[in-house]
Amino acid sequence: MLGRQALYFGQAGSLSAAYPDLGAGTSAAIVPLHGDGRALGALALEFSGPHDFTDDERRFFQAVASQAVLALGRVTAVGELERRVLERTDHLETRTASLDAFIQFSELSATLACVRELAGHAVRVLRSTLGEVSVGYYEPEGRLLRAKIISEDVDLEVAAVLRAGIPVDAPSYAAAVDSRRPLFVPSWDAPKEGVADTEDYGVGAFYPLFVAGELRGLLAMGVRGRADWDERERSVFRAVGNSLNLALERAEAAEILHLCNAELNARTQALEGFAALTRGLALRGDPLVLARRALEVILSLLPAGYGLYYEQEAAEVESGAQESTVQQPGHWRSQVQIGDVGSPDLQAFIDAGPIIGQILTLDLPWQTREALYQDTYFKGQDTPSEMVQHVSTVASLPVLHGQPAGVLAVVLFDERAWTSTDRVVLETVVVSLEQALERSDQAHRLREQNAELAARSRALEGFVELTQNLPQIREPYALIRRAQEVLLSLLPPGYADFWEIEGERWVGRSQVGEVGTPGLQEVIGQGFPLGHTPSLDIPRATRQPHFQSAYVAGTDTVPGVAQHIHAVASVPLLVNGQVAGIVTVPLFEARSWSEVDRIVLTTVVQSLGISLERAESVTQLAQRSAELEKRGAALARSNEELQAANEELEAFSYSVLHDLRTPVRHIKGFSELARKALARPGLAAGRDAAAGAGAAPVGQPPVSQPPTSQSPGEQATEYMHVVEKAALRMSTLIDAMLDLSRTSRQEMRLGVVDLNLLAARAVEDVQPDILERALEWRVRTLPLVMGDRDSLQQVMTNLLSNAVKYSCTRAVAVIEVWAEQTRSEWSVHVRDNGVGFDANYQDKLFGVFQRLHSEREFEGTGIGLAMVRRIVLRHGGRVSARSGPGQTGLERGVQDQGATFSFTLPKPD
Repeated sequence: MLGRQALYFGQAGSLSAAYPDLGAGTSAAIVPLHGDGRALGALALEFSGPHDFTDDERRFFQAVASQAVLALGRVTAVGELERRVLERTDHLETRTASLDAFIQFSELSATLACVRELAGHAVRVLRSTLGEVSVGYYEPEGRLLRAKIISEDVDLEVAAVLRAGIPVDAPSYAAAVDSRRPLFVPSWDAPKEGVADTEDYGVGAFYPLFVAGELRGLLAMGVRGRADWDERERSVFRAVGNSLNLALERAEAAEILHLCNAELNARTQALEGFAALTRGLALRGDPLVLARRALEVILSLLPAGYGLYYEQEAAEVESGAQESTVQQPGHWRSQVQIGDVGSPDLQAFIDAGPIIGQILTLDLPWQTREALYQDTYFKGQDTPSEMVQHVSTVASLPVLHGQPAGVLAVVLFDERAWTSTDRVVLETVVVSLEQALERSDQAHRLREQNAELAARSRALEGFVELTQNLPQIREPYALIRRAQEVLLSLLPPGYADFWEIEGERWVGRSQVGEVGTPGLQEVIGQGFPLGHTPSLDIPRATRQPHFQSAYVAGTDTVPGVAQHIHAVASVPLLVNGQVAGIVTVPLFEARSWSEVDRIVLTTVVQSLGISLERAESVTQLAQRSAELEKRGAALARSNEELQAANEELEAFSYSVLHDLRTPVRHIKGFSELARKALARPGLAAGRDAAAGAGAAPVGQPPVSQPPTSQSPGEQATEYMHVVEKAALRMSTLIDAMLDLSRTSRQEMRLGVVDLNLLAARAVEDVQPDILERALEWRVRTLPLVMGDRDSLQQVMTNLLSNAVKYSCTRAVAVIEVWAEQTRSEWSVHVRDNGVGFDANYQDKLFGVFQRLHSEREFEGTGIGLAMVRRIVLRHGGRVSARSGPGQTGLERGVQDQGATFSFTLPKPD
């Protein structure tokens, strides 16, 4: 049946005709069963005779088929559910088995740290969990993996093969190790794997065990007569292998911690012992005592034996035949010994000093600077074997003090493998010994430095005490004598000389103390030849002190006069970097010049040089001061004369200006009277008649007049106007000059001045000049300053008046006033958008009568800005001006022209 439609065969023979194989039924009904998009089967009903299938029957058959489909679906679902339940159950059982195995192994291994015991537990857990499995634990040894633990079911032949070892490159073993993951091998092939007598096994499994990246072991498992592993077996094997690996890592960490604790305890014990034994020794500074204490500490922590501290003794050079030299070998000398060496012959060998280069136990640590540990001492390698038969173990460690200083040797009579703890103890004590030696050296150097500082301090204190009145001493030789007295007060008996070069000889300039013999005094008085007196020539040439601990009489003087001199010190005296002379101190007693002596001599002479330089500087300074006083007096007189001349000139200018006002008034007045007289009718007619006759004054030639359309009277009147205007201009200039003069003559009354009030007053003062103009004021808040109120009012009024004047050509004039400040001063700015000025001539703006615009363009005297400058300068400020493009106003809208005039006023302290 190919379709999904039910088939009904009601007539006799119709069914067999359509489907001959279905039987001999005469009629039938076949209803298909479909569910979930697939054919499930068919429901077939046969009748023995013909049957007509009604609609109800057909619907009934269809309903029965639907119920059958539902029933079949439920049966299928139940089967699928049962299958999934079984699979889930198997999975849970497998997981449970692996968890049980993990828990079981963890419980057993929680208190174990031995690797073999942990592996044995793993074998037992696998056997108890999985039943008939064969288990083995391997450890790497060279190129083999040797079985250390094998389950009891393994045949003896197989166990022997596994214990003998499996090559690490056996296919399955190598694959597991390389992958570092569990490996399950189905269908075990013994010949291919290279493992003899394992043909009975059907499967194998391997779990590589790594700790800190290193292969530590391999867990293997096999089953006889099997083709593959099931999931439960795989899961359990993974769980046990993972647990064993974690246990091994934990055991490794515990072992490391145990070793660390042991080393720390040993180190602490060694340090405490060494600290207790060497407490206070470092300050006394005997290296051999420190080495003895170190050996005592070491031997107290080790088995029976003895200890030695060796140092090298330098090789000797002896004269041989025919004046040749023979190099003798150096020796190792025992400086400290703790304990009995156990053999008189060995003791004699040690006391004689082994030859350097023939004692490996000492030579090697010295050369490599590394400790040498011999767990088994090779008798006879560096000591005659018959002397050291009782010696079993040796350790030798270099003692470094910057460079190798010695070798510490520890010899034990019993066999002992030097453990890491032993090494820590030995090396810790040696390091502590090195540190103690370093502290001892530091203490010794500190004592020497303190002695040097004390000597230097004594020298300086003595020299300061003796030279405390040096500012009154102008004679250099007096300073030198003081220094000589200081030296003799700090040294054994002797005398001191100071030598200078005169021509080709050394000449004595200052001597303190008796020289001891008349003959020597006579020789000193004669001087010594330059270049033939080492005690003087050497320090002069080297510029360094020259100390002779064993003075050879006759080296500098004639024989026989200086036999009582045993030591001489010669120190060059440097003044301004040059050798000014030599200070010599001969002593009557033998003396090896110590570092303290050298410091005393050098410090005193250096201080003498500094004092001489200072004395010279004081003299020069006094001379310069005298010159400066003379110059100052002359300058003061010049200033007084200049001030008097300025006052006289200012008084003269003021007087002249004041006196000029009277003739100017006369010129103006008489010009006005002449102009009025010319305007009278009679006088004008006579003047015209005389002009028409062309008469000239008596004795004078006729005056030719230029042709003009004006009458002579009108011309005279115009000339009088020009004279009056010039007189008025001159009067204005005189008044301006007087005002300028008054700004310098008037006394300033300083006080707090509010510039806002001055600006407001200045705006009022210029109001008459702007009645017919459009002008915008932009005056910002101005500060309070210290100054003279009246003169600052002149400054503000002049600047605002100037801005109003030179912006008259603008349709709308804009004038800005604002202030800026710095830490020390205020800057006040007045800006306009007027015609500006040529920046090339801005330096002339503040000069008297300096104008950059003509009188026809803008009225003015050229005095206003000069007055502003003079007033601001009297206040300690500055003036400046800027013009042209690029000016920046306080607000937008100001044209890029005009000028900005600025002045500064200092802030009060």
